[in-house]
Amino acid sequence: MLLTRWTGAAAVIAATALLSCEREGASDGDGGAGGSGSSTSGSSAASSATTAGSGGATGQGGAGDGGQGGAGDGGQGGAGDGGAGGGVCGDGAVGGAEGCDDGGTAAGDGCDAGCAVEPGYTCAGAPSICSTMCGDRLVRGAEACDDGNVRNEDGCNAVCVIEAGYECNGEPSACGPLCGDGLLIGNEGCDDGNTVDGDGCSPDCDVDHGYLCTGEPSVCAPVCGDSIEAGLEECDDGNTADGDGCSSTCQVEND
Repeated sequence: MLLTRWTGAAAVIAATALLSCEREGASDGDGGAGGSGSSTSGSSAASSATTAGSGGATGQGGAGDGGQGGAGDGGQGGAGDGGAGGGVCGDGAVGGAEGCDDGGTAAGDGCDAGCAVEPGYTCAGAPSICSTMCGDRLVRGAEACDDGNVRNEDGCNAVCVIEAGYECNGEPSACGPLCGDGLLIGNEGCDDGNTVDGDGCSPDCDVDHGYLCTGEPSVCAPVCGDSIEAGLEECDDGNTADGDGCSSTCQVEND
């Protein structure tokens, strides 16, 4: 009888203890789930620490997610900034490795199709304004000549324009007097405005033998009395005396 009662009491106690254990287990489980939820939503580390072992594991998971997110955002931002730093040729803004940008991509205007300054030019500003450099021995743009200096009176003046009475050719420019233009320039002995031979001023603007040339344009006439028959002279006996057969104007005298 007593044994039966004892056995029944023990069974009740065991059942009560089992129910209590199940409730505690359920409470521990809920706490773990709560810890995981708090970690996911960004709760503080202190809240995770009060949760059981599963709550601590959840805290570690939150730290891992944060590290990966930071690395991804940083990499994308760096790539974007790097791309924006390059220059776009033809937009009028000098950027990156561009030496100039005149708002176009045509060559031959000082800033070439790749936005590099062309030889013989200097460019400044944005959009770039390019101009030739007179005196650099390169004939560019509106330059008519460039003899490598910026002196006047040598055929190519200080702004690379051909001076009156000269002709310039080549690069660097070689300038010399222009024979036949009626201007006495440099070493020209005469310039009668043409390049006809036999009129006292040769095609090279040298005074022909037996002539005297004066003025600009030159007026040339034979020199009577120099012993050289030239032009309309009929004779030249080396003097300008009359009565000796050759007159003072170098015409043959008649008896």
